[in-house]
Amino acid sequence: MEKLMSFEDYQYVSTELGIKITKFIGDSTKVIIPSMIEGVQVISIGDYAFEKKNLTYVEIPDTVQYIGEGAFSLLRMKLTMLVQIGARWL
Repeated sequence: MEKLMSFEDYQYVSTELGIKITKFIGDSTKVIIPSMIEGVQVISIGDYAFEKKNLTYVEIPDTVQYIGEGAFSLLRMKLTMLVQIGARWL
């Protein structure tokens, strides 16, 4: 089982390939997802990681290669999302 860790407003796990953000625990409406956490690339956003949050803006770095099912579902506000070149929805 992967060890759940925290960094700023995020809970995450470290995998062989990089960091997977599992949950947003902050209360900000504007989120810029980091490309690195503790020197390791953020490569994925887990299922339902930002579900039911009051987000108005999310910026996803080009290091992210996978965005999980329902990662941004049931948001309480209209969302503007910036996905940098290189990020893929798989």
